[in-house]
Amino acid sequence: MMTPTIRVDDDVFALLQREARAFVDTPNSVLRKLLGLEEVVAGSTASPPPPAVPGKVLTLLQEGHVEHQEPLIWPRRQNGQTFRASVTDAGRIRLEDGREFDTPSGAARDLAGYEVNGLRAWRRESDGATLGELWARRQSAIKRRIERNHENMQEVTEGVTPQGARP
Repeated sequence: MMTPTIRVDDDVFALLQREARAFVDTPNSVLRKLLGLEEVVAGSTASPPPPAVPGKVLTLLQEGHVEHQEPLIWPRRQNGQTFRASVTDAGRIRLEDGREFDTPSGAARDLAGYEVNGLRAWRRESDGATLGELWARRQSAIKRRIERNHENMQEVTEGVTPQGARP
């Protein structure tokens, strides 16, 4: 899910901070409360996520490179944090708090607050392989398959004279 970015001035930000409960509220939850909107609970079915846009994670899932509910980690060496997520059956990234994103970059951007290459950030917890490495392995396997098919076609067509051609 693409999360829009909004910019607020210092006065609005100060109001958000005054209204927030420390370590509980996000700017979004404070705005929802101030605007009288229903609170969104992680995993709530009040507003189901939109269908996944077919992307790399969905392709990796469909081809067996990642599993449904595969645990993912994003170890952030700079600040010692490790974020955790999983892959949904729709190929989305689900964070621990239940929020879902269409792309690994969207999930990482939401957590970090700035642009992040999610394919390089998120790793399978089981073996540490990044989603980008899994995608690269997939692409290499496809390339090898194409090359083998091409070689096989050359072998089959060697010595075959097209109809009407003179030897």
